[in-house]
Amino acid sequence: MHSEVGANAELELEDLVAAGLTPLAAITAATSEAARVLGADAEIGTVAEGKRADLILLDADPLEDIRNTRRIRMVIQEDGSWTAVPSSSPRENRPSPIQPWRTEDERLC
Repeated sequence: MHSEVGANAELELEDLVAAGLTPLAAITAATSEAARVLGADAEIGTVAEGKRADLILLDADPLEDIRNTRRIRMVIQEDGSWTAVPSSSPRENRPSPIQPWRTEDERLC
């Protein structure tokens, strides 16, 4: 079975928010903080001149709702190539992970 790197990243972000992080804190933990912990922050983790990065363009603001990370419009890879994603992407339609320790109202926040 083929698996893409980062294929479940949006689910992990949703779990971090469900655990109490703000969307910004979850995104930071998954990017710049992860790179810092790995000792790779000089090369990856943020978008800056001289660093390696792929960019993901979204149709909606993930700071308003972390589930918007599923609404991928385009991926631009560090080599400049890009891939457009159809608006009915399967990622967008996947159910959110179930956190049994949360009530239904809390999972929808």
